Amino acid sequence: MPNLNHCRLGSLIMLISATTAAADEATQHRFLAEYPAAARKIEAVYRSLRVDCVTENSNHLNSTNTIRGAHYRYVADGHKLRVDREFSADSGLYANQATSFVHNADKSFMVDRNETGSTYRVRRVGAGVQTFLPISNLFPPGFSPYCISEWRVVDLIAKRGFEIEDVVPENMGEEESVVLRWKWLWEGTGPAVRRGEIRFLPSRGWALASYHFRLQLPDKKWQIFEQFADVNYRGEFEGVPLIASEEKGLKFDDSSKRDFGIWRVNSIGPADATDKEFTLAAFNLKYDQGFQSRNYGWYLALIGAVGLVGSLAVRRWMNRRRVMSTV
Repeated sequence: MPNLNHCRLGSLIMLISATTAAADEATQHRFLAEYPAAARKIEAVYRSLRVDCVTENSNHLNSTNTIRGAHYRYVADGHKLRVDREFSADSGLYANQATSFVHNADKSFMVDRNETGSTYRVRRVGAGVQTFLPISNLFPPGFSPYCISEWRVVDLIAKRGFEIEDVVPENMGEEESVVLRWKWLWEGTGPAVRRGEIRFLPSRGWALASYHFRLQLPDKKWQIFEQFADVNYRGEFEGVPLIASEEKGLKFDDSSKRDFGIWRVNSIGPADATDKEFTLAAFNLKYDQGFQSRNYGWYLALIGAVGLVGSLAVRRWMNRRRVMSTV
Protein backbone atom coordinates (compact mmCIF):
# COMPACT_ATOMS: atom_id res chain seq x y z
CA MET A 1 0.00 0.00 0.00
CA PRO A 2 1.48 3.38 -0.96
CA ASN A 3 2.79 5.57 1.82
CA LEU A 4 0.25 8.35 2.33
CA ASN A 5 2.91 10.97 3.10
CA HIS A 6 4.76 10.11 -0.10
CA CYS A 7 1.57 10.52 -2.10
CA ARG A 8 0.88 13.89 -0.55
CA LEU A 9 4.44 15.02 -1.21
CA GLY A 10 4.22 13.89 -4.82
CA SER A 11 0.92 15.74 -5.28
CA LEU A 12 2.38 18.88 -3.74
CA ILE A 13 5.40 18.76 -6.05
CA MET A 14 3.15 18.32 -9.08
CA LEU A 15 0.98 21.24 -7.96
CA ILE A 16 3.99 23.51 -7.44
CA SER A 17 5.45 22.52 -10.82
CA ALA A 18 2.15 23.16 -12.59
CA THR A 19 1.70 26.51 -10.83
CA THR A 20 5.27 27.58 -11.68
CA ALA A 21 4.85 26.55 -15.32
CA ALA A 22 1.60 28.50 -15.56
CA ALA A 23 3.23 31.58 -14.00
CA ASP A 24 6.18 31.35 -16.39
CA GLU A 25 3.86 31.01 -19.37
CA ALA A 26 1.86 34.03 -18.22
CA THR A 27 5.09 36.02 -17.83
CA GLN A 28 6.16 35.10 -21.35
CA HIS A 29 2.79 36.15 -22.79
CA ARG A 30 3.03 39.43 -20.89
CA PHE A 31 6.56 40.06 -22.17
CA LEU A 32 5.65 39.36 -25.79
CA ALA A 33 2.56 41.55 -25.52
CA GLU A 34 4.13 44.55 -23.77
CA TYR A 35 7.79 44.64 -24.74
CA PRO A 36 7.74 45.67 -28.44
CA ALA A 37 5.86 48.92 -27.81
CA ALA A 38 7.92 49.61 -24.67
CA ALA A 39 11.17 49.12 -26.59
CA ARG A 40 10.05 51.51 -29.33
CA LYS A 41 9.31 54.14 -26.69
CA ILE A 42 12.72 53.68 -25.06
CA GLU A 43 14.50 53.96 -28.40
CA ALA A 44 12.55 57.09 -29.37
CA VAL A 45 13.57 58.81 -26.12
CA TYR A 46 17.23 57.78 -26.37
CA ARG A 47 17.26 59.09 -29.94
CA SER A 48 16.51 62.55 -28.49
CA LEU A 49 19.08 62.79 -25.69
CA ARG A 50 22.41 64.43 -24.98
CA VAL A 51 24.73 62.39 -22.73
CA ASP A 52 28.08 63.27 -21.16
CA CYS A 53 30.07 60.50 -19.50
CA VAL A 54 33.53 59.25 -18.59
CA THR A 55 34.89 55.73 -18.96
CA GLU A 56 37.53 53.50 -17.51
CA ASN A 57 38.63 50.62 -19.70
CA SER A 58 40.33 47.85 -17.74
CA ASN A 59 42.18 45.03 -19.47
CA HIS A 60 43.63 42.23 -17.30
CA LEU A 61 45.00 39.58 -19.67
CA ASN A 62 48.24 37.62 -19.59
CA SER A 63 49.24 39.26 -16.30
CA THR A 64 48.97 42.77 -17.75
CA ASN A 65 46.84 45.62 -16.50
CA THR A 66 45.95 48.45 -18.85
CA ILE A 67 43.56 51.18 -17.73
CA ARG A 68 42.61 53.86 -20.18
CA GLY A 69 40.08 56.61 -19.49
CA ALA A 70 38.12 58.70 -21.95
CA HIS A 71 35.48 61.42 -22.01
CA TYR A 72 32.45 60.81 -24.24
CA ARG A 73 29.72 63.14 -25.46
CA TYR A 74 26.71 61.71 -27.28
CA VAL A 75 23.93 63.64 -29.01
CA ALA A 76 21.01 62.24 -30.99
CA ASP A 77 18.19 63.77 -32.99
CA GLY A 78 16.11 61.01 -34.55
CA HIS A 79 18.27 59.28 -37.17
CA LYS A 80 21.12 61.76 -36.63
CA LEU A 81 23.76 60.59 -34.17
CA ARG A 82 27.08 61.96 -33.00
CA VAL A 83 29.68 60.61 -30.57
CA ASP A 84 32.74 62.64 -29.49
CA ARG A 85 35.53 60.77 -27.70
CA GLU A 86 38.55 62.41 -26.05
CA PHE A 87 41.23 60.53 -24.15
CA SER A 88 42.60 61.98 -20.95
CA ALA A 89 46.14 63.32 -20.56
CA ASP A 90 47.25 60.16 -18.72
CA SER A 91 46.14 57.73 -21.44
CA GLY A 92 49.65 57.04 -22.69
CA LEU A 93 49.83 56.68 -26.45
CA TYR A 94 46.29 58.05 -26.77
CA ALA A 95 46.77 61.09 -24.51
CA ASN A 96 44.65 64.10 -25.56
CA GLN A 97 43.60 62.47 -28.82
CA ALA A 98 40.01 63.10 -29.90
CA THR A 99 37.75 61.41 -32.44
CA SER A 100 34.19 62.20 -33.50
CA PHE A 101 31.79 59.88 -35.31
CA VAL A 102 28.74 61.37 -37.02
CA HIS A 103 25.89 59.56 -38.70
CA ASN A 104 23.04 61.33 -40.46
CA ALA A 105 20.66 60.85 -43.39
CA ASP A 106 22.96 61.91 -46.24
CA LYS A 107 26.51 61.95 -44.86
CA SER A 108 28.37 59.84 -42.32
CA PHE A 109 31.91 60.65 -41.33
CA MET A 110 34.73 60.31 -38.81
CA VAL A 111 37.16 63.09 -37.87
CA ASP A 112 40.04 63.23 -35.40
CA ARG A 113 42.83 65.39 -33.97
CA ASN A 114 46.12 64.50 -32.31
CA GLU A 115 46.12 66.83 -29.33
CA THR A 116 44.09 69.48 -27.55
CA GLY A 117 43.65 72.57 -29.70
CA SER A 118 44.93 71.00 -32.94
CA THR A 119 42.93 71.03 -36.18
CA TYR A 120 40.53 68.21 -36.95
CA ARG A 121 41.16 65.97 -39.97
CA VAL A 122 38.67 63.92 -41.94
CA ARG A 123 39.37 60.20 -41.67
CA ARG A 124 36.26 58.65 -43.22
CA VAL A 125 33.28 59.93 -45.14
CA GLY A 126 30.46 58.24 -47.00
CA ALA A 127 26.84 58.23 -47.97
CA GLY A 128 24.29 58.11 -45.18
CA VAL A 129 23.95 54.71 -43.59
CA GLN A 130 20.59 53.57 -42.26
CA THR A 131 21.89 51.23 -39.57
CA PHE A 132 22.71 52.36 -36.03
CA LEU A 133 24.93 49.32 -35.35
CA PRO A 134 28.36 50.98 -35.31
CA ILE A 135 27.66 53.75 -32.83
CA SER A 136 25.75 51.35 -30.58
CA ASN A 137 29.03 49.49 -30.04
CA LEU A 138 31.07 52.66 -29.73
CA PHE A 139 28.78 54.28 -27.17
CA PRO A 140 26.73 51.59 -25.34
CA PRO A 141 24.94 53.93 -22.87
CA GLY A 142 22.92 55.39 -25.75
CA PHE A 143 21.56 51.98 -26.69
CA SER A 144 21.89 49.49 -23.82
CA PRO A 145 18.39 50.12 -22.40
CA TYR A 146 16.98 48.29 -25.46
CA CYS A 147 19.94 46.47 -27.06
CA ILE A 148 22.39 43.68 -26.37
CA SER A 149 25.72 44.12 -28.12
CA GLU A 150 24.83 45.42 -31.62
CA TRP A 151 21.28 44.00 -31.73
CA ARG A 152 17.99 45.54 -30.76
CA VAL A 153 16.24 42.98 -28.59
CA VAL A 154 13.04 43.29 -30.65
CA ASP A 155 15.02 42.52 -33.81
CA LEU A 156 16.89 39.67 -32.17
CA ILE A 157 13.70 37.92 -31.09
CA ALA A 158 12.44 37.99 -34.68
CA LYS A 159 15.65 36.58 -36.19
CA ARG A 160 15.69 33.21 -37.88
CA GLY A 161 16.98 30.53 -35.54
CA PHE A 162 16.23 32.53 -32.38
CA GLU A 163 14.45 30.56 -29.67
CA ILE A 164 12.99 31.77 -26.37
CA GLU A 165 13.70 28.99 -23.89
CA ASP A 166 11.67 30.60 -21.10
CA VAL A 167 10.68 33.92 -19.56
CA VAL A 168 10.55 33.89 -15.78
CA PRO A 169 9.87 36.48 -13.05
CA GLU A 170 12.68 37.11 -10.58
CA ASN A 171 13.19 39.55 -7.75
CA MET A 172 16.16 41.91 -7.93
CA GLY A 173 16.24 43.37 -4.45
CA GLU A 174 12.94 45.16 -4.00
CA GLU A 175 12.43 45.62 -7.73
CA GLU A 176 10.56 43.21 -9.99
CA SER A 177 12.56 41.82 -12.88
CA VAL A 178 11.93 39.37 -15.70
CA VAL A 179 14.61 37.10 -17.15
CA LEU A 180 14.52 35.95 -20.76
CA ARG A 181 16.58 32.82 -21.43
CA TRP A 182 17.36 32.34 -25.10
CA LYS A 183 19.29 30.40 -27.71
CA TRP A 184 20.16 31.52 -31.24
CA LEU A 185 21.41 29.24 -33.99
CA TRP A 186 23.21 31.60 -36.34
CA GLU A 187 24.14 30.39 -39.83
CA GLY A 188 26.29 33.21 -41.17
CA THR A 189 29.86 32.29 -42.11
CA GLY A 190 29.33 28.97 -40.35
CA PRO A 191 26.88 27.40 -37.89
CA ALA A 192 27.27 28.75 -34.37
CA VAL A 193 25.04 28.94 -31.32
CA ARG A 194 24.70 31.83 -28.92
CA ARG A 195 22.99 31.20 -25.60
CA GLY A 196 22.34 33.62 -22.77
CA GLU A 197 20.00 35.62 -20.56
CA ILE A 198 18.55 39.13 -20.64
CA ARG A 199 17.08 40.76 -17.53
CA PHE A 200 14.37 43.43 -17.88
CA LEU A 201 12.66 45.82 -15.46
CA PRO A 202 8.89 45.84 -16.15
CA SER A 203 8.27 48.61 -13.63
CA ARG A 204 10.70 50.81 -15.57
CA GLY A 205 9.06 50.37 -18.93
CA TRP A 206 10.86 47.07 -19.67
CA ALA A 207 14.29 48.73 -19.74
CA LEU A 208 17.16 46.26 -19.93
CA ALA A 209 19.03 45.72 -16.64
CA SER A 210 21.66 43.18 -17.68
CA TYR A 211 22.59 40.48 -20.13
CA HIS A 212 25.20 37.83 -20.71
CA PHE A 213 25.75 35.32 -23.51
CA ARG A 214 28.32 32.85 -24.74
CA LEU A 215 29.14 31.48 -28.18
CA GLN A 216 29.34 27.79 -29.07
CA LEU A 217 31.70 27.16 -31.98
CA PRO A 218 31.09 24.80 -34.93
CA ASP A 219 33.17 22.10 -33.18
CA LYS A 220 30.57 22.14 -30.36
CA LYS A 221 32.99 23.66 -27.85
CA TRP A 222 32.07 26.77 -25.89
CA GLN A 223 34.18 29.90 -25.75
CA ILE A 224 36.07 30.46 -22.50
CA PHE A 225 34.52 33.89 -22.04
CA GLU A 226 31.08 35.47 -22.19
CA GLN A 227 29.96 38.93 -23.19
CA PHE A 228 28.07 40.80 -20.47
CA ALA A 229 26.60 44.15 -19.49
CA ASP A 230 25.09 45.51 -16.26
CA VAL A 231 23.07 48.72 -16.50
CA ASN A 232 21.99 51.07 -13.70
CA TYR A 233 19.42 53.86 -13.92
CA ARG A 234 18.70 57.12 -12.10
CA GLY A 235 15.65 59.27 -12.81
CA GLU A 236 13.55 59.29 -15.96
CA PHE A 237 12.52 61.40 -18.94
CA GLU A 238 9.10 61.12 -20.55
CA GLY A 239 8.46 57.94 -18.58
CA VAL A 240 11.70 56.27 -19.69
CA PRO A 241 14.51 55.51 -17.19
CA LEU A 242 17.78 57.37 -17.72
CA ILE A 243 21.02 55.45 -17.62
CA ALA A 244 23.40 56.32 -14.77
CA SER A 245 26.21 53.81 -15.31
CA GLU A 246 27.09 50.66 -17.19
CA GLU A 247 29.72 47.95 -16.96
CA LYS A 248 30.28 46.03 -20.18
CA GLY A 249 32.86 43.65 -21.60
CA LEU A 250 34.12 40.07 -21.32
CA LYS A 251 34.14 37.64 -18.41
CA PHE A 252 36.61 34.77 -18.67
CA ASP A 253 36.35 31.40 -17.00
CA ASP A 254 39.72 32.23 -15.47
CA SER A 255 38.46 34.84 -12.98
CA SER A 256 41.85 36.57 -12.89
CA LYS A 257 41.41 37.68 -16.49
CA ARG A 258 38.84 40.22 -17.61
CA ASP A 259 38.34 42.91 -20.18
CA PHE A 260 35.63 45.46 -19.49
CA GLY A 261 34.69 49.10 -19.48
CA ILE A 262 32.82 51.16 -16.89
CA TRP A 263 30.73 54.06 -18.17
CA ARG A 264 29.72 56.72 -15.63
CA VAL A 265 27.20 59.31 -16.78
CA ASN A 266 27.86 62.89 -15.67
CA SER A 267 24.76 64.40 -17.26
CA ILE A 268 21.86 63.24 -19.42
CA GLY A 269 18.83 65.07 -20.76
CA PRO A 270 17.03 66.41 -23.84
CA ALA A 271 19.43 67.01 -26.72
CA ASP A 272 17.90 70.22 -28.17
CA ALA A 273 20.34 69.58 -31.02
CA THR A 274 20.98 71.81 -34.02
CA ASP A 275 21.45 70.55 -37.59
CA LYS A 276 24.98 71.97 -37.70
CA GLU A 277 26.15 69.62 -34.93
CA PHE A 278 25.89 66.72 -37.38
CA THR A 279 27.95 68.29 -40.17
CA LEU A 280 31.65 68.80 -40.91
CA ALA A 281 31.06 72.52 -40.43
CA ALA A 282 30.82 71.80 -36.72
CA PHE A 283 34.55 70.91 -36.88
CA ASN A 284 35.46 73.85 -39.16
CA LEU A 285 35.78 71.46 -42.11
CA LYS A 286 34.17 71.17 -45.53
CA TYR A 287 33.21 68.17 -47.63
CA ASP A 288 35.72 69.04 -50.38
CA GLN A 289 38.80 69.35 -48.17
CA GLY A 290 41.22 66.84 -49.63
CA PHE A 291 39.29 63.60 -49.55
CA GLN A 292 37.02 61.68 -51.89
CA SER A 293 33.45 61.11 -50.83
CA ARG A 294 32.61 57.45 -51.15
CA ASN A 295 30.66 54.58 -49.66
CA TYR A 296 32.83 52.49 -47.33
CA GLY A 297 32.82 49.94 -44.52
CA TRP A 298 31.47 52.38 -41.94
CA TYR A 299 31.01 49.89 -39.19
CA LEU A 300 34.52 48.47 -39.60
CA ALA A 301 36.02 51.88 -38.96
CA LEU A 302 34.01 52.32 -35.80
CA ILE A 303 34.39 48.84 -34.45
CA GLY A 304 38.12 49.08 -35.07
CA ALA A 305 38.15 52.11 -32.78
CA VAL A 306 36.46 50.29 -29.93
CA GLY A 307 38.66 48.65 -27.36
CA LEU A 308 35.84 48.28 -24.89
CA VAL A 309 34.61 44.82 -25.82
CA GLY A 310 38.08 43.42 -26.14
CA SER A 311 38.30 42.44 -29.80
CA LEU A 312 42.03 41.97 -29.38
CA ALA A 313 41.44 39.67 -26.44
CA VAL A 314 38.91 37.67 -28.42
CA ARG A 315 41.31 37.06 -31.29
CA ARG A 316 44.15 36.15 -28.93
CA TRP A 317 42.11 33.62 -27.01
CA MET A 318 40.36 32.24 -30.06
CA ASN A 319 43.71 31.55 -31.74
CA ARG A 320 44.83 29.56 -28.74
CA ARG A 321 41.58 27.56 -28.97
CA ARG A 322 41.28 27.24 -25.24
CA VAL A 323 37.67 26.32 -24.85
CA MET A 324 35.56 24.61 -22.29
CA SER A 325 33.75 21.36 -22.80
CA THR A 326 30.28 21.34 -24.26
CA VAL A 327 27.56 21.76 -21.69
